[in-house]
Amino acid sequence: MYDILAQNEIAQEKIPELTKATESMKMYGFLDVALKNFKAHGVIDDKRYKELSKSVYETAVTRTKKGIKGLEDHILKEKQELEMEEKETGKKVAAAIIGFIGTFLILSNLSMTGAVIGGDSTITTGIIGIFMIFFALLIYLRPLKKSFKK
Repeated sequence: MYDILAQNEIAQEKIPELTKATESMKMYGFLDVALKNFKAHGVIDDKRYKELSKSVYETAVTRTKKGIKGLEDHILKEKQELEMEEKETGKKVAAAIIGFIGTFLILSNLSMTGAVIGGDSTITTGIIGIFMIFFALLIYLRPLKKSFKK
């Protein structure tokens, strides 16, 4: 895993916790072997070996947990960004449909004059059309506020 991550600079940049975790795991393997060799050759005694070995292990575990957390955060962040893009696309489509209907209402009533018997007047339909276009522009241009999110 370390070798793959060492070749991927983008992943190192985006998930620094994972980089530290893989470096720690790689170092743990090296330091564990080094401590065993020092113990076998009598450079350090059993007590010192156990202390150092425990410390190296705890550091590796702590960094690994942080790496897993960083990976989870990155994945969830990417998922949230995709969901936001989908919401934005849906919002733009809805605004386009509402705007089209509003424009259609305005254009379809241009030839009528006065009040039509038994129907809406051109003024009422035109006002509804203008309102729909205004509403569509409002939806399209206004960003979603975080206070509306759950």
